[in-house]
Amino acid sequence: MYADDIKLIAENEENLQFVLTLLSDWCGVNGMVVNPTKSHIIHFRPQSVNRTSFNFTCGEHSLQVVGRYTYLGLLLNEYLDYCVTAKCVAQSVGRALGLLIAKCKAVGGLLNLMIVQCVLL
Repeated sequence: MYADDIKLIAENEENLQFVLTLLSDWCGVNGMVVNPTKSHIIHFRPQSVNRTSFNFTCGEHSLQVVGRYTYLGLLLNEYLDYCVTAKCVAQSVGRALGLLIAKCKAVGGLLNLMIVQCVLL
């Protein structure tokens, strides 16, 4: 059984640690565990504020504080600098567009290309 992905949000270190403890307790009762290698903390803040030095734990594991985080395919940094996000999206779109152009050329032009997207549930 996998919960896959959850986000915990708090206004300060103590509140975040409190909800991490609640999560750990809930996991223990329900036979689940948090993967500490895939679980990270990001401290969104202005550049004038130092990154937290709080030691966050979930159960017996410490969680790493990171400077970047991908959420729904968007790269966010700890300063919420949207230029970083826009640059990442532009690079991804550029790669996709380059692939589409190459495919069009390979089949003799845009009119001969059809794209199908299938979503499997």
